Amino acid sequence: MENKIDKIMYLIEKDGLITKSRYRCFIDKRSYLYAMLSKEGMSLVQIGAIFNKTHATVINGIKQYYAYQKFKDDLYEHNVQEYREIFYVPKKVNVDLIEKDGKKYNGTQLITDVLECKNTTELQDIKKKIINDNYFFKNAFYYE
Repeated sequence: MENKIDKIMYLIEKDGLITKSRYRCFIDKRSYLYAMLSKEGMSLVQIGAIFNKTHATVINGIKQYYAYQKFKDDLYEHNVQEYREIFYVPKKVNVDLIEKDGKKYNGTQLITDVLECKNTTELQDIKKKIINDNYFFKNAFYYE
């Protein structure tokens, strides 16, 4: 976890997150980091000490983080995209083959396509690929 804390300390200084600024981009970035540190097991007081904030501010920021996640706030996602990329760690997960009508399909590619589709049109394209047997098995690994 020390490596994460070092990265967070760097980001706090780089982006000036210790300031009392209430601009939306600062609030979003702080709330993302509050929640991440909380998930890592840090207490609210410890998190507040890092940001020079009170535990009540940290609680409010974590609540905002979960609200933004629930409602898929586009501005929030834009503001924290850089942080998500910095802390993203791919996980290798073995995916079972999908068998239907005696054919073996690449569950990995199918799952990846479904998770990455952004609208119903892309979902319809996936359906066409399934019908046209474009998901024959090659490798059964999925990177999360």
